[in-house]
Amino acid sequence: MTRIAAALALALVACAHPQPTGPAGGAVTADTKLYIETNVKDADLVIDGHFMGRLRNKGGIDGLDPGRHQLELRRDDYFSAYQEVELAPGEKKSIVLDLAPILP
Repeated sequence: MTRIAAALALALVACAHPQPTGPAGGAVTADTKLYIETNVKDADLVIDGHFMGRLRNKGGIDGLDPGRHQLELRRDDYFSAYQEVELAPGEKKSIVLDLAPILP
C-alpha cells in the first residue's frame, strides 16, 4: 500500500503519467483524473486516509479508482478542509478546497 501512495505522491508533485493501480490496489481507468486547487501553498493532501504528498496551489492526480473518495487538506496554522468526491470511470473532475487560517 505504501508503494502505491508513493507513486501517487509523485504524480501529484510532478504531474507524471497515470499509475497502474489506485490507492485500494485495484485496476484503474487511466483517464480518471482529479484536479485540486487551494488557496494555501504546500498543504498536505490525504486521500482515503493515505498521505499523498504536498499540494502546491494546484495539482492533478491520475489513476484514482472510480468511486467515492475522502479528501483532507491540512497545513500548520490552518483549519483542515474535508471533502468527499465521487469519480466515475474515465471522469475528470476539478474541485476547490480552501483552508481557513487559525486566528491567534
